[in-house]
Amino acid sequence: MERVFVGAVAGGVNDPRVVVCARALLDFIYLAQLPAHTSHTILQMDDCLHEFHRNKAVFIEHGVRSNFNIPKLHSLVHYTDAITSHGAADGYNTEHPERFHIEYAKLGYRASNKREYEKQMVTWLERQEAVDTFDSYILWATQAQPAPTEKSSEDIVAEEDEEDEEDEHEEDRDGDQPPGNYSRTTFRIAKKPPLTNISLSIIQEHFGVPDLGSSLNTFMQRLATVYPHLRMNSVSRHESFSLFKRATLLVPPPSHGFLYPWEDRVRATPAKVPRLLPNLGKRPFFDTVLVKTPPRSTFRYRVARLRLIFELPPSVTMIHPQPILAYIEWFSELKATRHPSRMFE
Repeated sequence: MERVFVGAVAGGVNDPRVVVCARALLDFIYLAQLPAHTSHTILQMDDCLHEFHRNKAVFIEHGVRSNFNIPKLHSLVHYTDAITSHGAADGYNTEHPERFHIEYAKLGYRASNKREYEKQMVTWLERQEAVDTFDSYILWATQAQPAPTEKSSEDIVAEEDEEDEEDEHEEDRDGDQPPGNYSRTTFRIAKKPPLTNISLSIIQEHFGVPDLGSSLNTFMQRLATVYPHLRMNSVSRHESFSLFKRATLLVPPPSHGFLYPWEDRVRATPAKVPRLLPNLGKRPFFDTVLVKTPPRSTFRYRVARLRLIFELPPSVTMIHPQPILAYIEWFSELKATRHPSRMFE
């Protein structure tokens, strides 16, 4: 929801201060999630928080709130000091307190008769702690290994589904970059394409790429000028392709002591089509990607939609290993605006 919140607010309010508050607070949240910080990012967090406090009076003026005595909002003041003294906060979340709420509140309440439940919950917790303490003593005294817990049928089915999904989408074919060398973005993809012998007409209709044949022929002509020794044939309308459902991009880490790349999975699949594309899901997934532009461009990246990940057919050219290509649909170039949201158009 955070990804679209500023855009939704910008188009639905009349007072620009509301947009400024939403954008400043979301910028603060995204900055707080960074895996590494510099003095510049710390200053950015403080600036975002100050900008929010300068404009938050708009909610009181319009009767949305009477005050801002909110503990969570006050805790934001201490984020930059905590990050400076203890390090990045990217590993923190609300999972532990939410789990404690289940174990110490919900389960105890369910074990009561719903009358004077506070006393019963305390008694239930004391007994649970006594049982856990005695169980720990028995394990220590006998030096026995904890017995494996029995899994319910739902857990077994869920694990089997996850394993099947992992096997189906196993990605272990690396790109052309040597392992351990993360100086530039590379990719990881399945060894074998899960969709084979897909005709050009099916791709044009269901993947939204009506000009795939002509675009690929243009690409091959440009490739022939660079590699004149390659023998290439034109793509005919009877051509069949092997397609991939997804790929994992390995983005080089920043120079802040990180050793491993950031992984970003992108997908290019339409919805299931009976008899033609039966091994797909009910919903289409054509992810949006950022493509690095050539030097001296106005912006460093351009936005595009990933439409197709495919292998170059052997009938077109024989290259070992057979190259994997992607078809993208360009969005309009980004244009900076002076809107309070600071969004591009």
